[in-house]
Amino acid sequence: MARDDAAQRGRIREAILQYVHRYPLAADTAEGILACWLPHTGFEDAPDHIAAVLEEMVANGWLQARQLPDGNILFHMPMRCEATAGLGNTRGSRPGRGKR
Repeated sequence: MARDDAAQRGRIREAILQYVHRYPLAADTAEGILACWLPHTGFEDAPDHIAAVLEEMVANGWLQARQLPDGNILFHMPMRCEATAGLGNTRGSRPGRGKR
C-alpha cells in the first residue's frame, strides 16, 4: 500500500514538474493545480497526495509557496536569479544596450 502511495506521489510530482517546465509563469492553489494543471489525469481522487507532493516540492525548492490574503496558498516555480538579476537596477545599464 505504501509503495502504491509513493508511486502515485511520484507520478503527481512528475506531472506537476512537466507542467511548470512547459508553463514557467504558471501559479495556482492546490485546488487549481488539481483542476487546471492535472485535469483528467486520474489524480482527482488524491487531494491528500497532491498536498503532500506540493509540500515536498516546496521543501526541495522545486516550487515556491506564497500565502494569499484570503489564506489560500499559491504555488509557482521559483524565480531564477539570472532572470531577475537586472530588474530594478537602472545604474550602469539600459535594456538592449548593455553596460556603459
